Amino acid sequence: MRKINFTKEDKQSFIDKKYFKLDDVFDQDIIDIAKIHYSLKFFNLEDYKMTVASLGNADSVLPASAFYYGDTFSESLMMKLLPIYSRLSRKELLPTYSVVRLYQPGHILIPHKDRVSCQYSVTMCLGMNIPEEHAWYIKMDEDSIQTGTNQAVFYKGCELEHSREALQAPEDTWIFQAHFHYIDRNDPEVNQFYLDKRPHLGHPYTKWNRPVVFDNNNDDN
Repeated sequence: MRKINFTKEDKQSFIDKKYFKLDDVFDQDIIDIAKIHYSLKFFNLEDYKMTVASLGNADSVLPASAFYYGDTFSESLMMKLLPIYSRLSRKELLPTYSVVRLYQPGHILIPHKDRVSCQYSVTMCLGMNIPEEHAWYIKMDEDSIQTGTNQAVFYKGCELEHSREALQAPEDTWIFQAHFHYIDRNDPEVNQFYLDKRPHLGHPYTKWNRPVVFDNNNDDN
């Protein structure tokens, strides 16, 4: 993996905007393997979860989307990004959990802020078969940011409202979008959510983070 350095201006931009976009995050070999891995998982094994709510709050994708929580490959990528994000944020971060979603034409991410385990988050495209002109944008407050393959947006998930408009793309196209989440080790209000209260990385759902049915009258679900 290439060495990633941040300037003082980069770090200040993250403080001011609460997000930062990074291109060419991983070596291409890693991205190629990720695309093969999640093609096998989503299209061959089909052992994913389905939900219209994202892991316990109103971080919702409509209609229902397929996802993997705590997959060992995404957990490994999450840990690889940990020291990089710690340098950008100037915080000593701890991992909470990772999710990879299968996005397809028509999916919408409604405007929301994340739950406490997502204090510091990353959204990253691990692969897609969508033409570049249909590449999806994520909205961070009023800013729209394109997220193509191997591009990541680091953002403060609990503070910054984010959303995506309906994915307009040809039929039978797809995006593998990874979400990596962290907390500040030195923040006593959140450090209890280390590993999302799981016993170890790669552990599946617990009572705390079980999927729920989305109710747009209740953001706490």
